[in-house]
Amino acid sequence: MLHFLSNTGQTINGVTGTPGADISATSAWDVTTGSGNVVVAVIDTGIDYNHPDLQANIWSNPGEIPGNGSDDDANGYVDDIRGWNFVSNNNNPWDDNSHGTHVAGIIGAVGNNGIGVTGVSWNVDLMPVKYMDSSGNGSAWNASKAILYASKMGAQVSNNSWGSYTYNQTIRNAIITAGQWDHLVIAGAGNYGTDNDVSPFYPCAYAESNVICVAATDANDNLASFSNYGATTVHLAAPGVNIYSTVPYSDYQYKDGTSMASPYVAGTATLILSRYGGMSVQKLKSTLISSTDPKTSLSGKTVTGGRMNAFQAMTSKGWTWGYNYYGQLGDGTTNDRLIPVQVSGLVNMTAVAAGHYHSLAANTETGVTINPTSVNSREGGAAVTYSVVLRSQPATNVTINVTPDNQENVSTTTLTFTPSNWSTPQTVTVTAIDDATEEGPHTGTITHGSSSSDPRYNAISISSVKVHIADNDTKPRGWGANSSGQLGDGTTTGRTTPVMSGLTGVQVVALGPLSSHSLFVKFDGTVWASGLNNYGQLGDGTTVNRTTPVQMQGLAGVWAVAAGGRHSLAAKSDGTVWAWGFNGVGQLGDGTTTTRLTPVQVSGLSNVVGVASGGSTLINHSLALKSDGTVWAWGYNGYGQLGDGTTTTRYTPVQVLSLTDAVAVAAGTNFSLALKADGTVWAWGSNGVGQLGDGTIITRLMPVQVSGLTGVKVIAAGGTHSLAVKSDGTAWAWGSNTQGRLGDGTTTNRTTPVQVSVITNVSGIAGGGGHSLAVKSDGSVWAWGGNTYGQLGDGSTTYRLTPVQVSGLTNMTAVAAGNNHSLSILRSSDLWP
Repeated sequence: MLHFLSNTGQTINGVTGTPGADISATSAWDVTTGSGNVVVAVIDTGIDYNHPDLQANIWSNPGEIPGNGSDDDANGYVDDIRGWNFVSNNNNPWDDNSHGTHVAGIIGAVGNNGIGVTGVSWNVDLMPVKYMDSSGNGSAWNASKAILYASKMGAQVSNNSWGSYTYNQTIRNAIITAGQWDHLVIAGAGNYGTDNDVSPFYPCAYAESNVICVAATDANDNLASFSNYGATTVHLAAPGVNIYSTVPYSDYQYKDGTSMASPYVAGTATLILSRYGGMSVQKLKSTLISSTDPKTSLSGKTVTGGRMNAFQAMTSKGWTWGYNYYGQLGDGTTNDRLIPVQVSGLVNMTAVAAGHYHSLAANTETGVTINPTSVNSREGGAAVTYSVVLRSQPATNVTINVTPDNQENVSTTTLTFTPSNWSTPQTVTVTAIDDATEEGPHTGTITHGSSSSDPRYNAISISSVKVHIADNDTKPRGWGANSSGQLGDGTTTGRTTPVMSGLTGVQVVALGPLSSHSLFVKFDGTVWASGLNNYGQLGDGTTVNRTTPVQMQGLAGVWAVAAGGRHSLAAKSDGTVWAWGFNGVGQLGDGTTTTRLTPVQVSGLSNVVGVASGGSTLINHSLALKSDGTVWAWGYNGYGQLGDGTTTTRYTPVQVLSLTDAVAVAAGTNFSLALKADGTVWAWGSNGVGQLGDGTIITRLMPVQVSGLTGVKVIAAGGTHSLAVKSDGTAWAWGSNTQGRLGDGTTTNRTTPVQVSVITNVSGIAGGGGHSLAVKSDGSVWAWGGNTYGQLGDGSTTYRLTPVQVSGLTNMTAVAAGNNHSLSILRSSDLWP
């Protein structure tokens, strides 16, 4: 047995421990050894999911059908059977470093299997979420996506044994969102021996109610020499020196660090959840940090001054004091006590009584554990499950009634527990009702009631289950020019107010600033297109215009698309990029100038997480964002829009110079934009009307920073203007202001950003050839600029110098702007921001 599970003073790996300097794991296991219904995400370098000490405890996505190449649960990730790899953007989160596997073993190596090591929780679902590469490096953007993925796929807890001294709002926003899903973020305090109160180490130092920060102790309950600390920012400590755990290829190693301390707390959290079921994140956090053993070495070094105690975290304790001649205090002595002492061997007591010379205690705990209390589903998707179990033995049968609302079906409406099977969890299977109504993301509620002749279990309060449902009936809306059928409504009639396409199940829409065609991605990863097709930009193998969307040939597993003037791009979940349409300047990136009527793979690109395309009608360029934060470009480069320091046209991708840590890209006519993780915006290429935002009209062959703009979360490029949304919900614009496309009430060009008038609480933005769009957090859509073809959607063809609301649109979540037409979409799932 290792020191930190049960420390008897043994010598391990040359280190002799102090008896009792452990987390009291063996006592905790007398209460519970965990449950496979509790999910903890290991946000790290991945997990060796084939390790014999971990394999049985690896999470499996209940909403995904293995190997069918479809995104069955509509979460934006295809075949994410056992988590996701955000480094390579694929469904293989295998550990190529060893760090994540070591962490996973501390949390949940299988117990009592006769091999290797034992985790804090013998039975648990370990969700591999890989955001760091083989060198242990990862981007802030991928970290934030990993946290969102973990929380919204049902992990109640995540272990985050990583960090830096750099504050990042994107990560903090992800943590805040995760907290809204009752997700607890447990993180290591850092290994630099510094005071986090003075020099904050993140994510540990984010002062959110769903964060726990963990320092490291050694086998003698001393604060580890390397461990960061903080009297107000580090909550508690846990073992982190000389920790033996799993590593890839069926092996085991010793490692040190707060990286090892954090998973002891995460493992304890899973034991608590397996014992008590559904619990708010605030209650779970308070339970953990109020259950420590005070240690002198930690006094003034952590908030609690204590080291984790798993047994105390899970148990109700009895305390006693007074006369003890007959041992009536139950503390193992006959010594009178003037202050309270703990009664030996009693846990989970809920009632006590005192006699003349004796005492009594009873375990009368009642209740029903529901786990989990929140599940994700999709109309027409795979079934999901939750479990129900009693917390104590009833005297007679107990009937649990399961009552769904009109949003879901359940496998049973009645569960019966007997005095003999009360401790065996029973499963309820849930499927979302597949209706024909476009309602967007919606939530159902399953309620529970009890009946029994045992009064302790008759008509008691039981947790409900929230079912978050993705809609498969969403349809895009379009308005503006339609001469080529780009609105996809089956006509060539222009619209001054939105009309609905006949295509259902759409999650993503894309237009280019000078495009006359539209691209749509359905929840199953297929791509559809309508509109102008004179160069094969619809990808259906023809050059025939389409007034209703047609499916792209040979392309699946797509999650992002971009439309150029006469070409198109798609990023697949395997990290590859595909292109089709006009290729006269190499904008397809396949090393040729051959026009393609069906998709071809862009040469030499992998691990791509975003694409963009810009340019004039035929002279286009393309951009790709990789998971490592680098940006790559190809196509026409006469204005330096490829950012490689030259004006040489490129037929295959080249890296944009001096640009790292990018999280988003956008492309306009002969210029490019990138958003960095620190909230700054960078631009390069043509700048004749100030579209680069650096205060000049000088063309730039390499990225320059947009002046005075920070805290940005969204960017977009129009034909010759640029747009951004800040984290405070304000919208900003710069560049050409012909027709009022900057929305500041003037037609004056701007070489630095100005705030768009009228609108606040903006969540998304798009730029077209001469107009702009924004979607607000309330679901309304607003437009400004040129309106010759009704592309503003306000029922007129009047230019607008400030935003006006698009008619009849509510609950929208995304917008796209083309040359003279617009699209908006009601996202089918609320799982992904």
